[in-house]
Amino acid sequence: MLDRQLWDECAGWIAAQLEEENVLIDPGLVALILEIEHDEAGGDRAASPEVARAIEAALSARGIAGVPDAIDARLIYAVLEWEDEFLGLAGRPRPAR
Repeated sequence: MLDRQLWDECAGWIAAQLEEENVLIDPGLVALILEIEHDEAGGDRAASPEVARAIEAALSARGIAGVPDAIDARLIYAVLEWEDEFLGLAGRPRPAR
């Protein structure tokens, strides 16, 4: 698990990377996705579509939805892939699935 400062940096960095791909996402939503991944989806492995779908279901169960665009598994998977990239750059890579 990352310390709080690095965790916040990770969320902001991911949001910036996605913005460069013309995907606008709030760093707070990125942080929530990462929190759910680590607390509920066992965030100790690299990104996978299965984990992305589990996070999508957890967000839906909490009543969290994007407006006007949906927060779907595709977007969540992109967040998780960028998280893997960040962790690799930070010297804390996760094992592959």
